[in-house]
Amino acid sequence: MPHIDMNFDEVKEGFDLLPTGVYELRVSGIEIKDGPKAPYMNIEFTVENGEMAGRKVWDRISYLVGWKLKEIANSAGLP
Repeated sequence: MPHIDMNFDEVKEGFDLLPTGVYELRVSGIEIKDGPKAPYMNIEFTVENGEMAGRKVWDRISYLVGWKLKEIANSAGLP
């Protein structure tokens, strides 16, 4: 078995969650993948303004969950 020698003293602990609130988000990336039952999208959102500007939020949405896709489209002003 290979031996890995690493020093984790300066490695940051994960990341902090965004505080509860309302944020203006921009879709900054979408990746469509084939899932076992239906296609799904990995969506990356970026906070547009305020103290958290630039922070990222991710979601994975299956095409089987049409209500969630509709909710995001409506939020973006799409019919």
